[in-house]
Amino acid sequence: MRSKAMQTEHDMRHDTSTILSKCLFGPPTSTSSSILSANGASLITDKNKIVERRAEHFNNVLNRPSCINDEAIQHLPRVDLSPDLDIPLSEDEVDKVIKQMSTGKAPGPDAIPAEVFKSGGLSLIHKLTAVFQLFWESETLRQKNLEIAQMSTHLQEKGQQAIV
Repeated sequence: MRSKAMQTEHDMRHDTSTILSKCLFGPPTSTSSSILSANGASLITDKNKIVERRAEHFNNVLNRPSCINDEAIQHLPRVDLSPDLDIPLSEDEVDKVIKQMSTGKAPGPDAIPAEVFKSGGLSLIHKLTAVFQLFWESETLRQKNLEIAQMSTHLQEKGQQAIV
């Protein structure tokens, strides 16, 4: 149970945040919204009809026929891919990427700070290389293992061979 002083302090903070919110964002608005019909002549307020109108709009915007000329694509010059792209990742490349990682920064989506990779030493480099090579050889990357492969983006950013 809160003491009277704690409750008063809580109420003051809540009041202050409410006032600040109103100053920044204006008064709260109602949750109902409306949109114009396809021809722009009438206002739609019914929630189901709004959903239908939005679906219609995005269907028209996103499902257009391609304007790319297939014949023009056939006339584009063919470029040979570098044979180096078929070579699996080496331990030297993994080591180089780890050394390029910035420390003291917020971790990425994998929630693993760069300091963990940098302090892992040769043992971690061997294990990471083995995992990357396994992905490379199987040509698959399971969703649950994507966190391990996040450092592949560092290779792509530096213009090196990509893992995935």
